[in-house]
Amino acid sequence: MRFPEEKMERFYPGVYTPEEQAAIDRYSRGETGRMFGGNGPSMPSTDLWVMQLYARCWDRWNPLFNDRDYARKTVWGDLPAIPGYVSMETRYNVPPELGYLIRPDGEAFLGDGYDHTDEYFAPVFPGDAFHTVDSGWEVMDVTPREGSVKRLMIFICCTDVYNQRNELVAKCTRRWPEQLMRSLDPAINEILASEIPGAPPKKRPEGGGEKKAPPPMPAGGGVGGNARHKSHFMTPEDYEIFKEIWKNETIRGADILYWEDVQIGDEPTPVASPPQVGFEILRTIAAWNIMKDNNGLREVLIGAGGDPHFYRYNQDTGLYDNESGHLGLGSIAYLYNFHAKLLGTRLITNWCGDQGFVTKLGWRFVNDAPKEEQFNHFPADFYRPTELLKVPYMQDRYANIHGFGDDAFITRGYVYDKYMGEDGGHYVDLIAWCEDLDGNIGQEIPATVKLPSRQDI
Repeated sequence: MRFPEEKMERFYPGVYTPEEQAAIDRYSRGETGRMFGGNGPSMPSTDLWVMQLYARCWDRWNPLFNDRDYARKTVWGDLPAIPGYVSMETRYNVPPELGYLIRPDGEAFLGDGYDHTDEYFAPVFPGDAFHTVDSGWEVMDVTPREGSVKRLMIFICCTDVYNQRNELVAKCTRRWPEQLMRSLDPAINEILASEIPGAPPKKRPEGGGEKKAPPPMPAGGGVGGNARHKSHFMTPEDYEIFKEIWKNETIRGADILYWEDVQIGDEPTPVASPPQVGFEILRTIAAWNIMKDNNGLREVLIGAGGDPHFYRYNQDTGLYDNESGHLGLGSIAYLYNFHAKLLGTRLITNWCGDQGFVTKLGWRFVNDAPKEEQFNHFPADFYRPTELLKVPYMQDRYANIHGFGDDAFITRGYVYDKYMGEDGGHYVDLIAWCEDLDGNIGQEIPATVKLPSRQDI
């Protein structure tokens, strides 16, 4: 059911009660409890074996991140962590005074676009140790000016990562768009407040009965705003396309890419990733856990700990699926939000070579939903315009699907800017994106790379 609009409170951007303003101020001071990580995000391991295993999960071919003997002969002098390895997953609870979250329960739709960024300031080597400092939060109100029964807010939280020498290694920014509602009817508010995983079902007003779990999502269909894009099953002809991309993939390695040789409009050689089914899907969650806990892979394989987000082997289908029914989209395993980011990492590090240093790596993605059901529609009127608008032939293209295990992606990129930074360094901005064989875009990956200059020779 949809909640009757005439019974819902109407919100306007920047218009708050004293209680709401106090909640925003409390969030901005970091006084709202964490959803992830307890008192702080988990620190990645810098055990050499763990770093190499993680790198092999995403790019087993680049010797810079896999072969310590090779890496010691480069400008880095040791094996550096693959870009994206240090990435703090920080999120804070939404203040309840601001309204109730709309959960993806088949009747309403959660925030449709997530937008995260990691900035890197120093390389990471085996044996390093880290500590973090929370570096500020912000609430961005993007509710339509004309008002809406859905309060649309971006909850931003930042974490700075320092090494054992107290050098700033990374700044991790997480932006969580949320849709909030509040009813004039206390009975509806009781339902909205219960729309969290594991919450007891509430009686529906107007004789709606007990809340029921949504049915599995049909391919290309949806329930109440959620949707699941149609799967593209690879054909032998599709496989030939992928083989051609693999044949042409080039790792620059020791062949130096100088800043002066880069031109706006350059396009890194594409990379291709087949459907992430079977053992391949384990990289998504195992790689995330293994860098923090050497038992992470074991937990994924046997389901230790009872975490409903771990993947399970489905004997009926021969695939890995997700028992939690995350997003209400059925049992096909979904890709975690950082998955395509690391496909972009492979494209970028292939292109920039051993002496390129990735200073920014972002990932922006959407959940499957009809465009008319989304807020902050991509591309131009999202709360932060997509970098894909800077690619001449991508003006009408934008991230429009959430990746699932049966998706195959080709990752492409485009150089849209180059400049000297305030530190005198030479930088290049790129946008990469993961595109399936039907032209859907599963993720946008904005990135910045610092390159050597011929002036420094």
